[in-house]
Amino acid sequence: MLSRRRTAVTVVEWRSNLNMAFHKQAANGALVACGNDRSTRGIAVLSADVVKKPSTLPLLRRCRREAAQKSAEVSFTSSSMTDVSLIADRHFSPDLARRVPAGLRRGGKSAWILSILQASGLGVLLTLGCCLGAHAFDGTKTPADDPTPMEAFRSGTQAYKAGDLSGASQMLEFAASKGHALAQWKLARMYSEGDGVPHDDYKAFQYYQAIVDAHGEDSPDTPQARFVSSAIVALGSYYLSGIPNSRIQPNPRHANEMFQYAATYFGDSDAQYNLGRIYLDGNAAQQRDAMMAARWLRLAADKGHHPAQAVLGHVLFSGDDMPRQAARGLMYLTLARDGASGDRDQWIVDLYNDAFAKATPDERDMCLTYLGQFLKDHS
Repeated sequence: MLSRRRTAVTVVEWRSNLNMAFHKQAANGALVACGNDRSTRGIAVLSADVVKKPSTLPLLRRCRREAAQKSAEVSFTSSSMTDVSLIADRHFSPDLARRVPAGLRRGGKSAWILSILQASGLGVLLTLGCCLGAHAFDGTKTPADDPTPMEAFRSGTQAYKAGDLSGASQMLEFAASKGHALAQWKLARMYSEGDGVPHDDYKAFQYYQAIVDAHGEDSPDTPQARFVSSAIVALGSYYLSGIPNSRIQPNPRHANEMFQYAATYFGDSDAQYNLGRIYLDGNAAQQRDAMMAARWLRLAADKGHHPAQAVLGHVLFSGDDMPRQAARGLMYLTLARDGASGDRDQWIVDLYNDAFAKATPDERDMCLTYLGQFLKDHS
């Protein structure tokens, strides 16, 4: 009798602990799914009105729901759930059964566990621990023979450098499907440029979005930070113009949020330049503000961003939107011209030539003084 009572107490305690774990994980899963994870890991020390995380996209919410559902179904084949299933079958109390919806009661034990996994977000976690059989490149290898994501990425980059674009995309696709961020970034670039694969901006958008979804709150000090911020900037650019024949429509407000986040949290110079142009030109979501434009452009220009140097130099030299600073403007234009390359940067050379022709001898001399100090400060 004593042994039975102890067994009963053990089962009750176990079920109580299990319920507590489920409820705790449900809360955590809900926070993460809504983009409200309160973890302080990797959060920059910036005021809330400066750093704004881009709002969660409908695509991400749908992907998370589908991942949770599929991983919950897969979890029934995992040995880690065997004990849960057996004990739930033996000790599924009538009181608990009355609180379960009728549809789930008819489904029995399996439906009960499935509902808990879907509600708690444990399915997402189990996805990380349950290994599905991966598809081999040639369809003949077993899952055990498949390369790791890193091996596939390295093989893909080697094939790309060797000119085997078909083999490169195949191996990069494999690595990307396993969540390898650099493979996703490389494929996004390939699809956006039609480099070895059919040009497909929407597919590039999806790869960029996968990177941001997984790593958007990583510390700016991590090795992959520059690829993450690059992906955020790419998404912002897509939202500025939209993607024809897709669900991605022009959304200047969301584009501004993307650029703002990459510019402040990651300190991305491309994002800072884009924000400068938005404030300089204005759009449907942002009124023109020349002073704010100059602030963002200077942040990018001082990091060696040549287009930002050219635009800032032109604004300062012309004095159309702010007090004229011809010598300093000519300094930035000189830096931009020295960094210009190819036909795509001819506009930078044209701006410099026009400013230099209009500058007075004193302004040119002062430009050289400013230039020497700039190079000294940024060497």
